[in-house]
Amino acid sequence: MGGAQTSQWVAGVLVDMVKKHQITEGVSCLAVGTDQIFAAALKRLGIPYLVVIPCDRYEQTFTETQDLESYRSLLSTADEVIRLPFDEPSEVAFFEAGKKVVDLSSIVIAVWDGAPARGLGGTADVVRYARSIGRRVLQINPITKHFSAI
Repeated sequence: MGGAQTSQWVAGVLVDMVKKHQITEGVSCLAVGTDQIFAAALKRLGIPYLVVIPCDRYEQTFTETQDLESYRSLLSTADEVIRLPFDEPSEVAFFEAGKKVVDLSSIVIAVWDGAPARGLGGTADVVRYARSIGRRVLQINPITKHFSAI
């Protein structure tokens, strides 16, 4: 299954989870990929969302024009924005942003293949943090096309 097909599958599962778990608001960093897919799904469903921006120069991390435009569009319709006090993009800033998302959430939906993080602040680290503070974690595995509570 290709990238676009996987993205569409993930988007559909996210919408189903939001409806099934009666999610009434969301939190996202609007990172490229599933963060933006999640925020776009919330926007389509008319569900408010809050954005956590990891650092002052976050926009520099978007290398594709389409991803940056999507980020700016989703940011402009966010109901609230929290900016973390980091000047530059870094693994520490990204991990702190992931932890902030978890702290503000009662349920964490992780689109994650189960692999270890490739650097501090990756999905594995955020999931481990969420579980360490007792958050319910729902995993969508885009590789195996399975989803479950972990």
